[in-house]
Amino acid sequence: MASTLFTRSLLGHRLVHSSLSKPQILTSFLNKRLFNSQPDPKYTAYKISSIRAPLVMASSVVGTRANYSTLSVSPNEPVVSVDWLHANLREPDLKILDASWYMPDEQRNPIQEYQVAHIPGALFFDVDGIADRTSNLPHMLPSEEAFAAAASALGIQNKDGVVVYDGKGLFSAARVWWMFRVFGHERIWVLDGGLPRWRASGFDVESSASGDAILKASAASEAIEKIYQGQAVGPITFETKFQPHLVWTLEQVKGNIEEKAYQHVDARSKAGKATNRSSLFSFIIKIATCSTKCLAEPETPQLQPNFSANTSVEVLKKWGCNDDDISKIFSRRPSLREINVVQLQSKLNLLSGLGIKYSELFKIINCCPRFLSSRLNHCFDEQLDYFTKFFGSKTVFGKAIVRNPSLLNYDFNHSIKPAIALYEQMGLSTKDLIPMLVSRPTLIPRSSLNDQKIDYINRSGVSKTSKMYKYVVTLIAISRTETIQEKISNFQKFGFLEDEILRLFGRSPLLITMSIEKVQRNMTFVMGTLKFPASVVLQHPFLLYVNLEAVLKPRLVLAGKIQDMGLSPEMKGQATILRSLRMTEKRFLKVYVNCHPQEVADELMEAFRNAKCAKRLAVDSKRIVRKGFPF
Repeated sequence: MASTLFTRSLLGHRLVHSSLSKPQILTSFLNKRLFNSQPDPKYTAYKISSIRAPLVMASSVVGTRANYSTLSVSPNEPVVSVDWLHANLREPDLKILDASWYMPDEQRNPIQEYQVAHIPGALFFDVDGIADRTSNLPHMLPSEEAFAAAASALGIQNKDGVVVYDGKGLFSAARVWWMFRVFGHERIWVLDGGLPRWRASGFDVESSASGDAILKASAASEAIEKIYQGQAVGPITFETKFQPHLVWTLEQVKGNIEEKAYQHVDARSKAGKATNRSSLFSFIIKIATCSTKCLAEPETPQLQPNFSANTSVEVLKKWGCNDDDISKIFSRRPSLREINVVQLQSKLNLLSGLGIKYSELFKIINCCPRFLSSRLNHCFDEQLDYFTKFFGSKTVFGKAIVRNPSLLNYDFNHSIKPAIALYEQMGLSTKDLIPMLVSRPTLIPRSSLNDQKIDYINRSGVSKTSKMYKYVVTLIAISRTETIQEKISNFQKFGFLEDEILRLFGRSPLLITMSIEKVQRNMTFVMGTLKFPASVVLQHPFLLYVNLEAVLKPRLVLAGKIQDMGLSPEMKGQATILRSLRMTEKRFLKVYVNCHPQEVADELMEAFRNAKCAKRLAVDSKRIVRKGFPF
């Protein structure tokens, strides 16, 4: 449903005149409102023959590393590529929004996932929070005044370009794209492939949100609430201009059923129609003539038992893979060329039954090359029943397999069930275990708890009701006792007591995964260069997470430059320095560089850039020594 709706909502203004004689009305249970995809005439005055080139613009830059400018992307283009965003990530007039939202049965928390991993500099856009508070229906379109207040609280201005993405690739992001277009903001684009493609392309993500980002997300929701309560809000930096042709009321839709002036399109998936929410649109389905299948991604066919093939290539093609997909799969797992055709067909049928599409097969093979060579059908029915109950549905289980294919490879009775039982004994609920199983493929085979590890968990000071508890338990369980002891000994070199270190792990569990070298370098900088006591990291663990060469050192260099030039404000005192080091780069430059006259600001900016370009001695030729899987 989602991919269908959003594909059409993004491309409807290009295709509507070439494919249908009637304008189309798209409906979705995500927004429960109707919006008209009939384009603004100024966007569709070009001829049909000119459509093809703009359509491939965003995808054509994938794989390149050219320099782009935000000015080079037309507002008529609904998407931008991950390469384009990576090249423009630090543009001051470009805002990035994480608009992740999930169906209730998926049991995923978008704000928690945002805090775990998001594109650097991205702010969280709460689809449920930035909504009409007078309606008893979820995520209804807010008023102009409310949306302006929320956008302003997020720091968005009318001059800004906005790129929005979500955790699924293309689901809720286009809903937010539409909201901005409804309120007159044309410089808005959806990230092609979203966060999954960003990570698959090898680009960095931030694993913790800055306090500023969390405050802005909270402020946006609070601003909405104040507007609907008639209270005053902060300064408005985003002005709206409502576009009525992009929204249809229920009365307009009912009237169109009789007049038939516009074509209704039911853009939900088959699963969406099966839910109890489908009754909202039962009258629309009666006159819909367009297919509800996603135009961008055909359904994966179920291989029939009587289908015969001589090679694995024929089986994969029948399953829906094209030559490029097959080439990628074989490059990752060459032995699949000679795999038994009957076995391959049987395994693909199992995957089809879980709703896994051909487009997701390469992700699985890339993550687990031996996946199709292993025994998937061993205890399969028992595993399917167990995991269907565990994840809540077969669909969610299928999505978990795409993220962690090894769930079907592990020995069910001797690995999977004992590992899950182990965590349940430690007080982790099914809701806590699901994201851990999906995000950490090694959770099942490497989980073990002994008296020493349990003692570490208890001394971390984290209660079972804490949000950090599941991270502390799982990270300690999959880590070797020797590894944990090495990490503790490393901190003890700087004067910490073992109990202090374990409580620090409880507050920031990801410190367990950090290399000894990084901790040593950052601690040396804190104590030797900043002249802070070691205990400061107990209250400010971000000092260990932040990149030394790209953030800490350049900002300290700039502080010295400001002091030498006798400028103000200066970075003096522990509290001021800590606050400046924790700022986002944009805010840091605004406070300490852009506040000065242009000539002075240029000089400071040059010193800052030069400091960022300086590399640690022999960093390019550093030899990485691996001692096996560390955790």
